[in-house]
Amino acid sequence: MRRQIVCLALWLVLLYGTAYAAEIAASLELIDVANQQQIKGVIASVTIAKDGQVVSQFRKYLASNIMEFKVKEGIYLVSMEIDDLETEGKDYYLSEKIDLTQDASAKVYLYSAGSISGTVTDQLDNLISNAELKFECAADYGDQRPEKTDKYGSFSVQYAPVGKCKITAYKNNMVGSETIELKRGQKVEVKIDLKQKTASASLLPYIVVVVVIAMILAFVFFRKNKPRVIREDDKTKRYNNMDEKEKVLSTKCIY
Repeated sequence: MRRQIVCLALWLVLLYGTAYAAEIAASLELIDVANQQQIKGVIASVTIAKDGQVVSQFRKYLASNIMEFKVKEGIYLVSMEIDDLETEGKDYYLSEKIDLTQDASAKVYLYSAGSISGTVTDQLDNLISNAELKFECAADYGDQRPEKTDKYGSFSVQYAPVGKCKITAYKNNMVGSETIELKRGQKVEVKIDLKQKTASASLLPYIVVVVVIAMILAFVFFRKNKPRVIREDDKTKRYNNMDEKEKVLSTKCIY
């Protein structure tokens, strides 16, 4: 009995020891991709995922540009959202795969970001909920852009790429757009007025007129070129008329 207990204890120690030994102390050095400067004195929100499953998620203040955490060896999708509290908006964004199998340390280059908030209104300055939104920005990185305004007619993007960004809103065949220039750490507020008709709405009356005219012309054409159906009564009358004409001609010839 004692032997079995000892074997079980050794097996448990080996099992947990192996699991613990598989963890490594990963170290990531944060660099600004634009100017190669160290990123420090910021708050980092980090999500580490593998095979579509979140392995670790944490938020911490970084006094230096080195971020350390424990994780098992492997290749991970690391997402970072960096906020410098001295700026009004958000500051950096990263989402990329990092190999932590061969080396537990790596340099990561983060992209500059800013924040956008806005509203969509109609010509009477009423807020428009569920208006469709389209973002055309200088780059594709950052958090997910909203597809529609919320029930208050508002929208926001916490981590948007820096540079020019055109935002277009649609609702009930009306459209409006605004173009902004976003810098790192900046928070831009934008108001989009739906004051123009969409192309399909403005062309609709002309399309209807063209369709009606085409239908009328088609009706006249087919009516004019419709093959005539000769009924039996018409054939009989025609033959009788021909016989009478022949009789008249023969009588004239006799006289």
